[in-house]
Amino acid sequence: SVLNVDTIADKAGTGPVAFTKQEAAKMYFRYNQVTDTLETGSLNVSSVSDDNTGRFTASITSNMSDALYAITGFSGEHAGQNEATWLSKMFNQNDYSTSAAPYASWYYAGDTRDKERNSSVLFGDLA
Repeated sequence: SVLNVDTIADKAGTGPVAFTKQEAAKMYFRYNQVTDTLETGSLNVSSVSDDNTGRFTASITSNMSDALYAITGFSGEHAGQNEATWLSKMFNQNDYSTSAAPYASWYYAGDTRDKERNSSVLFGDLA
């Protein structure tokens, strides 16, 4: 069966339904920076820009309510080699945005590197 609705309202019919004690991802993606490819199955990401070595920005399709969202991520594979790396949201406060999430793929030695497998999930409130 199919359920088609435009709005789900609370019991009183005056507002949206409130979810309690649960949170869903508002964005997730897999991105190959080596081939500059956003993989299928991504959610709420319109595109990814390759900004520099090991640095890229995901454009958020439906804006977040503020730039204080939480991100977790993983980065791996560099020219076919397994390396200890991690993916993080950029730390510069000026990079935070409700419509874009900049990332850096850090190598354990402290430099950034392009990776074939970058995955991230974003949690927060949509605008």
